[in-house]
Amino acid sequence: MSSATIRLGQRFRKADCSRLIFEVVDCIDIDGLAHVRLAVVESPLELRIYSAQAVADKRLFVPLDEALPV
Repeated sequence: MSSATIRLGQRFRKADCSRLIFEVVDCIDIDGLAHVRLAVVESPLELRIYSAQAVADKRLFVPLDEALPV
């Protein structure tokens, strides 16, 4: 997955088998680099910002439709 294919509403889980599910709520540019703002689905006020490249890296994040069931 390339960082260009990350879209609003898409959900991810960290590849380390974390139970937290993140949803993309915003795509932003920081110093010329694409980043995404992720909200924890169970706690939408908890936001995290990651580079789009990191979120697209399947070694770090797995799209929910490809993640193992909880």
